[in-house]
Amino acid sequence: MWIFIPNQQRFSFRWVFKEALPKLVPKWLTERVLFFMKDGDPQQRNEILSAMKTVFVNACEGTCGYHIVHMGWRTNVPSCVNILSPPKLRIWLFIVQQVHTWLYSWMTPGNVEDDEEYEISKYLLEKFICLQTVLDVVGEHRFLVYKVIKFLRGHVYTWETLYLHYLHNDVLHIDVSHLSAHEGTNHGLKSHSCAIKPIMNLDTSANTLNIQSSIKVKECEEIISQDAI
Repeated sequence: MWIFIPNQQRFSFRWVFKEALPKLVPKWLTERVLFFMKDGDPQQRNEILSAMKTVFVNACEGTCGYHIVHMGWRTNVPSCVNILSPPKLRIWLFIVQQVHTWLYSWMTPGNVEDDEEYEISKYLLEKFICLQTVLDVVGEHRFLVYKVIKFLRGHVYTWETLYLHYLHNDVLHIDVSHLSAHEGTNHGLKSHSCAIKPIMNLDTSANTLNIQSSIKVKECEEIISQDAI
């Protein structure tokens, strides 16, 4: 379902989650919603949290890794394009890529699996950022390293209960870590149509899901008929 809203003010999100969805979606279906993936918009989040108390009572929340890492970095860590020389800038951009990959590893399966591993990973990440090699790259601009550490502690770790994959691995959320229409839809199609590994293309996956949906609709119709009787 796609719902287009006129703006990002709180009353618009309230209308979607408190008025529109309860009328468009039956109660037995809203109760089957298990996971909300959202960005960092506080207006949206507050209304989702409110709706989770009354409408989506079995759901938990997650947050978008892209908004935390890329958008947060863009806002809180200065650009080095006009600060570092071209050779050092290339190395710095490589370091930034490694940091981003490190952060995303916490949000995807197969990496950190409990609190202890996560704390070790955080400790090693900050050690990596403070390596002498990194300090040599930034040279006299060591404030960049300070800004990165401040960004991690002030704008990333604060959301760890929402982005850590191992905290949500018992909830069906298709391992989605980004609020991307394409990622969620495409990966969801492939994962649900091929349970072993999402290897089929989208056309094959869609056809498979259509068959599965037809079967499920018949099952739902039987359940509704029995309830009506």
